[in-house]
Amino acid sequence: MPKLIAITIDDEQPNHILLKRVIDQNGQLEVVKQFTHPETALEKIREIKPDVAFVDIEMPDMNGLELAEKILAIHGQTHIIFVTAYSQYAIEAFKVNALDYILKPVDTHEMNRVVRKIMNRTSQQGLESANEAQEIMHKGRILCMGDFEVYGKHSYQKVHWMTAKVEELLAYLVIHLGKPVDKWKLCDLLWPNLDPNKATTNLHTSIYRLKKTIANEQVPLQIKSNSNGYWVELEECLLDYQEFVRLSTDLLRSNQQPDSEKVVSLLMKAETYYRGELFENKAYIWSSAHSESINQMYIRLAYQLIDYFDKNQSIEQELEYLNKLLRFFPYEEKACILAMDIFEKRKDKPALIRQYQQHSQYLMKEMGCTPSLKVEKHYKKLIKIL
Repeated sequence: MPKLIAITIDDEQPNHILLKRVIDQNGQLEVVKQFTHPETALEKIREIKPDVAFVDIEMPDMNGLELAEKILAIHGQTHIIFVTAYSQYAIEAFKVNALDYILKPVDTHEMNRVVRKIMNRTSQQGLESANEAQEIMHKGRILCMGDFEVYGKHSYQKVHWMTAKVEELLAYLVIHLGKPVDKWKLCDLLWPNLDPNKATTNLHTSIYRLKKTIANEQVPLQIKSNSNGYWVELEECLLDYQEFVRLSTDLLRSNQQPDSEKVVSLLMKAETYYRGELFENKAYIWSSAHSESINQMYIRLAYQLIDYFDKNQSIEQELEYLNKLLRFFPYEEKACILAMDIFEKRKDKPALIRQYQQHSQYLMKEMGCTPSLKVEKHYKKLIKIL
């Protein structure tokens, strides 16, 4: 089994040396990068996509708790392990959905304990089992939610496209899977300011380059064509967009309440496919309508899971899905209120205040407004109780 990718973030270089030594002794993680500045680490998170981040809490430029929230907002699959000299940070650590924390000086026994927890959690996540994940890796993957990533069969390396237009062409055809797209529509989409002859030449060249890259990288899909246009057909390949829509449509259309393990399992599987906005790292204007539809599906699924765990008094899991929902959609009033309710039940006044402040700051920064009267009244009521 390949080692999990790890990074360490600490403002003091000697701590990096000691921490890496203990991690290396365990042998199940590979430290690929060590950062002394939080901002530099954040710039690299999307590129590295670490499985594990060891984060020092006491840093002068940015508090480790704040840094962890920003890491999870960029790459929600990262396991956060806090490294601290003070045990009182333990409660704070779990408020930002950290997996665990280690006290300094870090010893081998503590590291082994934390790594076992990471490995157990990793084995439970993703696509239900290591065998299924391995099978999907062999088949190839096209990931559209969050970063747009394409992988060929038997490969962990992302496909690199000859040009941005070739990549966008594939993205558009994938979203319209199996449906012929008129060649003139593709020309208008990709080269709206060129004369028709030049645009047609560019389209033919891009199709040729797309087919060549697909063949070279062993991406299991085919580009089909007729006299009017082009379309994509998948062979043995996972398309996260397709799987998410299929599962979500079935679950939401049937209006099944998550009252059985089977339904909850399907909800959780659908939820794992959502890694962010459709083609989040691209500026495809044409994808906005599709993206909004996907976002609304995810929000509905997330609330069903949150409701299920609330009814079953599984507060940690409820809060986990609330945190993820709020990372993607910090404007969600209902999620904000539910999170504040949890903190009130826990008698955790600082967390309640922080939740309200985060909601308020986002609304002011992004929309130039303050929380609704409903949220404000609810917040004041809870504060009085505490």
